[in-house]
Amino acid sequence: MCSFINSKKSFLKYLFTIMVFGVVSSSSAQQVINTTLYNQNRLTYNPAYAGMSNDIPVTAHVRQQWIGFDDAPRSQFLSSHAFLPHEIGFGGMIFNNISGPTRQSGLNVAFSKHLQIDERHHISLGISGDLYQNVFDQGKLQTADPNDPALTGEIEQKFAPDASTGFFIYADKYFGGFSVVNIIESRSDVFTTNAQFENPLPRTMYLTGGYVFDIDENFKYQPTILGKKTAGLSAQLDLTNKIIYQDFLWGALAYRTNNDISILLGAKYGIMELAYAYDFTTSELKTYNSGNQEIMLRLNLGNWYAEREFMWW
Repeated sequence: MCSFINSKKSFLKYLFTIMVFGVVSSSSAQQVINTTLYNQNRLTYNPAYAGMSNDIPVTAHVRQQWIGFDDAPRSQFLSSHAFLPHEIGFGGMIFNNISGPTRQSGLNVAFSKHLQIDERHHISLGISGDLYQNVFDQGKLQTADPNDPALTGEIEQKFAPDASTGFFIYADKYFGGFSVVNIIESRSDVFTTNAQFENPLPRTMYLTGGYVFDIDENFKYQPTILGKKTAGLSAQLDLTNKIIYQDFLWGALAYRTNNDISILLGAKYGIMELAYAYDFTTSELKTYNSGNQEIMLRLNLGNWYAEREFMWW
């Protein structure tokens, strides 16, 4: 009898390990978050963006996914960067991603070097050191048997270092860039098991570009593109079409190849900038949720050293 009970407990622990691995692996796919306001916070996917601003922007950015789902994924970002003497860019970001019983928090510190190619064109080469804290809270799991011996109620965590790199080529009205996030693919396991599972931070590549067209003295048109390829997942493409009115008010329509259609709005007043985005889900998931939303608030603090004029951000 005792042997049977011990065998049952071992089986439950093994089953629990497989289940948690699935949860954490799903979370890993979300570790590189889709953001609709990617043009307003490019430091989230390319460290070479550090220093590519006329100001010192301080950006708070929040995303809520799958509105209507309990414990749906949500993300928060706080970032800033500046152009410094010797054509050095310096910046950093604090982030927090929550999905059910899992949470991933962390920070990165980005450095870049800006080089002038000719009178109009510049190139920025960037690298960042990233640190992730991955947390799994067993107490937030809901099971049919609340007294399941495989559930200990523990909060497990693991720190995982990684790195990212990238470059931008830019001029006064256009830009293009490429980056690789999570180069090392550090393991992010957040549960204790003897099973030989690996749950790395997924390496992700980004390709982006944009151009500002003058329509008349009041209006500008800016199309941008962001391609993303995460290891083990299909490639994704974001297309955004923005109309800018007198450099202080803008609106945009966007399409993501996972069948999201988005509306974006933004405005600037003095040193303040506010942006909002709402994703309409057109896939079968629309039956179960009301879409995704983001909001961003930025303070554009003056930078006495940066005397450059670029129009595309």
